[in-house]
Amino acid sequence: MGLRFRNNTKLTVYVAFAYYNEDCMGDSIPDKPWPNLYEAVGWYRVNPGQTVEVLTGGVNNRQFYFYAESVSRSLVWSGLNMINLPQNAFQLCGGAGYCDAPLCRRVGMRSIAVGNYSNYTINLVSSSSQRASKFRNVHTALPGRRPHAGRKSPPDPSRGRVVRPRTGRVSIPKR
Repeated sequence: MGLRFRNNTKLTVYVAFAYYNEDCMGDSIPDKPWPNLYEAVGWYRVNPGQTVEVLTGGVNNRQFYFYAESVSRSLVWSGLNMINLPQNAFQLCGGAGYCDAPLCRRVGMRSIAVGNYSNYTINLVSSSSQRASKFRNVHTALPGRRPHAGRKSPPDPSRGRVVRPRTGRVSIPKR
C-alpha cells in the first residue's frame, strides 16, 4: 500500500510531493496557499523504468501534489500550486513550502486526487503516444510545455550532485 512514482521515460527524474498530514504542526501563515498541516518531501531519484514508493500506507481518498523534473530539465511535470522548495533533499512539516533560504526555488505542483485505492501510482511519461494504463489506480502524467520551470537558466552539466540524504532521496544541483 502506498503512493508510487514510475518513470517511463529514458531520463532520470527527480520527484517532490506534498500531502495533508495531521501530525504536522506549525505556525499558521495567513494568506498562503499551503496550510500548516501539509508535509512536503523530496527529492526522490527515479531511474528510467524504475518505480519508487514515496509514501507507505493506504492513500485512499487523499489529495496529493507533486512536481517532477528530468536531470536535464528537458521534461518537467509541474502545475499551478506554487510552493518554495529547497534544492537539497528535504522534509518540511507544518507550513510546508515556506522555505526562504537562498537555496530554495519556486515551483508549481500538480494536484491529484486519489480515489478509493490503497495503492496509487503516478506514471511519468514523456509523450502522449505512450499508452495510458488500464488500471484506475494508475495516473499517467505528461510533462508540461515549460522546460526549466522554476529555474532561470539550464543546469550546468559539469556540476555533480551534492550530499546523499536518506535512502531514495537525493539532492539536485545548487544554483
